[in-house]
Amino acid sequence: MPSTRSPWLLSIVAGALLASALQVAWPPDRAAGEQAKSCAAGLSQTAESESAAQALAESCDTPVEVLAAATETTRVFAQPSGDFTLESWAEPRWTKRNGSWRQIDTMLAVGADGLVRPVASTADVVFSPGGAGAFATMTGAGATFSLGWPSALPLGVINRDTITYPNVLPDVDLVVRAEKSGFSHLLVVKTAAAARNPAVRETRYVVGGSADVAAGSGGVVISGPGGVLAGAPPALAWDSAPPPVPSGDRRSGLLPSNGDHAPDARSSVRGPTETAAIAPVSVRVAHDAMTVAAAPEVLDSDHFPIFIDPTYDKKWNLWAPVNDSNPDVPWTSGTSWPREVARVGSNYDNHGDIWRSHFYFDTAVLAGRRLTGTTSVDAYLVHTGACGGESIGIWQTNSLASNTATWNGMSGKWLHGGALQTKVGKANSSCGDSATWMSFNGSGIGDQVQRHADNNYTSITFGLRMGSESGGHWAKFDPANVKLKATYQHKPTSPVAIRTAPGGNCSTTSPGPWVNVATPTLYGKASDGDGSVKVVFDVNGPTSPAEQLSAWTNSGLERGWTTPTLAEGNYNWRVRGTDGTDSTGWTGLCYLRVDRTGPTTPVIARTSGTPTVGQPVTLSFTSSDARSGMKQFAYGIGVDAKQTFKASTGTTSVTFTPETGRTIVYVWAQDNAGNYSARAAFNFFTGRITEAQSQGAWRLDGDGLDDSGQGGDLTFGTGIGYGPDRKGNTNAAMTFNGTGCAETSPAVRTDSEYTIAGWAKLTDKSGTRSLVTQAGSARPSVYLQYHGGNDRWELALTSGDVDTPSFAIVQASASTPLGQWQHVAGTVDPVAKVMRLYLDGRLSAEGAIPFPLWNAQRRLLVGCAGGATTSWFPFQGSVDHVGIWQGLLSDNQIARAATELPAGLVGDWKMRGSGVEATGRSSDISVPEDAHWADDQYGRVESAMEFDGSQCVTTAGPVIRTDESFSLAAWVKVAAVSTRNQTFLGQDGNRVSGWYLGVRHSAGVPYWALNDEGRRRREFDVAMDR
Repeated sequence: MPSTRSPWLLSIVAGALLASALQVAWPPDRAAGEQAKSCAAGLSQTAESESAAQALAESCDTPVEVLAAATETTRVFAQPSGDFTLESWAEPRWTKRNGSWRQIDTMLAVGADGLVRPVASTADVVFSPGGAGAFATMTGAGATFSLGWPSALPLGVINRDTITYPNVLPDVDLVVRAEKSGFSHLLVVKTAAAARNPAVRETRYVVGGSADVAAGSGGVVISGPGGVLAGAPPALAWDSAPPPVPSGDRRSGLLPSNGDHAPDARSSVRGPTETAAIAPVSVRVAHDAMTVAAAPEVLDSDHFPIFIDPTYDKKWNLWAPVNDSNPDVPWTSGTSWPREVARVGSNYDNHGDIWRSHFYFDTAVLAGRRLTGTTSVDAYLVHTGACGGESIGIWQTNSLASNTATWNGMSGKWLHGGALQTKVGKANSSCGDSATWMSFNGSGIGDQVQRHADNNYTSITFGLRMGSESGGHWAKFDPANVKLKATYQHKPTSPVAIRTAPGGNCSTTSPGPWVNVATPTLYGKASDGDGSVKVVFDVNGPTSPAEQLSAWTNSGLERGWTTPTLAEGNYNWRVRGTDGTDSTGWTGLCYLRVDRTGPTTPVIARTSGTPTVGQPVTLSFTSSDARSGMKQFAYGIGVDAKQTFKASTGTTSVTFTPETGRTIVYVWAQDNAGNYSARAAFNFFTGRITEAQSQGAWRLDGDGLDDSGQGGDLTFGTGIGYGPDRKGNTNAAMTFNGTGCAETSPAVRTDSEYTIAGWAKLTDKSGTRSLVTQAGSARPSVYLQYHGGNDRWELALTSGDVDTPSFAIVQASASTPLGQWQHVAGTVDPVAKVMRLYLDGRLSAEGAIPFPLWNAQRRLLVGCAGGATTSWFPFQGSVDHVGIWQGLLSDNQIARAATELPAGLVGDWKMRGSGVEATGRSSDISVPEDAHWADDQYGRVESAMEFDGSQCVTTAGPVIRTDESFSLAAWVKVAAVSTRNQTFLGQDGNRVSGWYLGVRHSAGVPYWALNDEGRRRREFDVAMDR
């Protein structure tokens, strides 16, 4: 049904009568009987933001409207699937009243103030109920615009969206109609006499209000300080000519017999029929008067009533028909003829008169988004000229907003060289086909909408035209029911590389911070309006793992990724966001450096003199780091902990005053990446320093005395005796028969580094045989023993003083011979976490220490294992020369330990008036009755024996073994030096002394000499004081 509406209004015009008809044919949004699920009773299906709407849609399993995205022509819905759906209409459908959106309703109602208003319009319009003054007032853009009748109006009659003021002139009604975005006013001329009235042929209206009103060939523009308030395209007049008598022309549309549809029967205030005579209307504005003059050819018509408009609307350019017969005439939004339909194809009675229609859609919400599913332009087809349907094509055109909406203005603006899609539509009630939706949903439509979204365009324009524009093909669409429908998701945005752990915030400057872990955690984030996003991590360097895609995470929240093991070196990394389809670009690079190797184990040296009580000691620490460089040393004095820190690039020194006795200094080096070196420990004693201090030395030469000076003499259990040692010396080794063992107090701290060694000869290998152990309450911390099940010597450590600890064991590489002497030794280094087993001075096995060591402080056992009060694993065989050291012996020192133990005092004769031996390990000296005594070197009376050169004194037997190392010491005062040799000490053999110490002469010069088995060795070559 055509319309008399002038293109003044880009109105959301769906007239009341037409709207009623269309509502009946409008297809439901859901299948019959299907109801949207809801959460709780009364829960709104709207939400302010996209994120809130999405959460509600997913929770309630129903579409939820996004209020923040609503406009007069668009609606956005969050779907339970996580998508969003946009509906963008070619005419306004909603208006905002009191902060809430509602559907436009142009039905008129009388307010409390007596004025008449539409229920809900996008324009602020008010109508008079009659009487003097303006009959219509429109407010906006900071101004008002009103129109009045020169005389008082009769009482208006309201019918739905119109108010009729009857007989404002004889046989002439003034009809004012509410539009979606404004209003229209028409004179309805009912008789020929009325048409001849000069006041009808040139009608004067009173213009009021503060707005500026300007008329021209393109219509009327009404504006205020805020911009355009309203506009009216060129006005028209039309008569009520009836349809012609059928002529038999099959293409005319006048053959009901074959189903072609005849034109609408009568013209109305909503528009002319297809056969009505139409003519332009002149509109002039001068001061406070607007004069409207219709063309005489319409006023002279015999077909009444005759209708004369214009229309005022605040909207422009949402849709527009164009006509090749009027190539420079704009019908913006169809507000002049054709009015309330969008025409496509030929005129009903003029097959050469071609119409096309353009539709402008607001797509601002799609900018930067990604379309999903099918995008369509859905248009409500009101009528087609032929029963068989019409082929209609949809094109993309240039924007109505930036081009003149005329045939010439849009010529050459039909894009892409052809229709995006062509479909056949049928809507002819005479043929049994009612009005229906046509959905143009070809892929080309979605492609072009996506292109606009990718370029952040905020609108798109499509045009409808016939597939063939010759031969009388035509169709009509309801412009109020033309919409663009698109389902979309947000593209991810805003990627940020945040930080490295360890390492701190992203360093954008190469080479970046040092980190000391092989698997640092990288943190990044991205945003996505759909609420969730994935972060992609990219790492490049000596190790370049594959790009890592994170799990879904909430938009804008950081996500961490722990890298696989990275080799040492320099790295850069970056992130981007993705939703599985679209991705952001990469961020800039963040830099870091991986250094997992600690500095070298510190070398500790004493640079001061021999420590003495109360005097400071200075130690130097030295270490290096080849990659990140040294940062500092950490050390603890007497405490195995990092107590004190001192910055250093490689070497430093510390000075402190130690306490009396043994002091252990623990030292670590740290590099700039935070790596610590292995711990180094330095042992020293105030008064003497040794790398490995003997804490027990038992030669077992007929006794269990401790030669280390620590006082750890052995006490014996049952089944212990003496037998030959490895050299065959009698009573020079301890024997065990498997029933008892020897013990003493603990000798070393077993949570520090130490060494154990001893000679052993097994006479039975049927079970485990412990050589040396140091026990706690429940069990030993260390076992040096033979394992019968494996026939191997082994060194075993325990994880704790419990009944069922964990064990760390290293075993010899070869089986153990029966009845042969072997030297067995073990070293335990908790700093390097290495334990080693030596056989006969050579490394036999080594392994890692997997747990912290503990300190066993109940007893040291030789010949068995045990706890505080019980014992097990008794030894069967012989044991000799057992030693234990606090510290680590080197390979050479362990080899020497097979033949050397720390010196032990085996004879001490003070000669204070007697020949009594003080240690108890040797016999007394037989002193003759006529012995002479003198004062000693300190002046003590009768504390030295005096000899006259004619006699000597002896012990009952030998004191030391002359085939092993030994030391001698004596105070001697030579009364007279002659040319004779003088011997002060000696140990005789059968024929010659094994050694002697005395004075000898060479060329008449006396010297001190030590003779070993008859071979002279000059130790001193100095003249003796006489």
